[in-house]
Amino acid sequence: MSVLGRIARIIRANVEELISRREPLTSGGHQREGQQERHEPSDSRQEESRRPSSPEADLLAKYYANLEVPYGSDFPTVTAAWKRLLKRYHPDRHSTDPQKQQIANQLVQELNRAYDYLKHHLEHQKR
Repeated sequence: MSVLGRIARIIRANVEELISRREPLTSGGHQREGQQERHEPSDSRQEESRRPSSPEADLLAKYYANLEVPYGSDFPTVTAAWKRLLKRYHPDRHSTDPQKQQIANQLVQELNRAYDYLKHHLEHQKR
């Protein structure tokens, strides 16, 4: 997967998370008298209901998505995903194009930030 494809996946994951939180509006933007709003929960809402809703849980979900692992994965899975993604997007692999190298640097920083946060969280969770 290219660097730009990786960025697109991260953005898509964050946008889909924001969209899944919004409540759907009726056709007029408001509910008519006597009508009840009915909508079926999507898979993302069912998945979201399984995890606690808090700023920390949202941050955890973001970092799990950045490392492309399911929410709540164990530490060895997180470590393996982090190493795999670092090998794929390391800036030295994109040294021929300065723009791609800059993007790869940003991706690696985000991957490291996600890994460090999840490592800290999972270590404290064991205690």
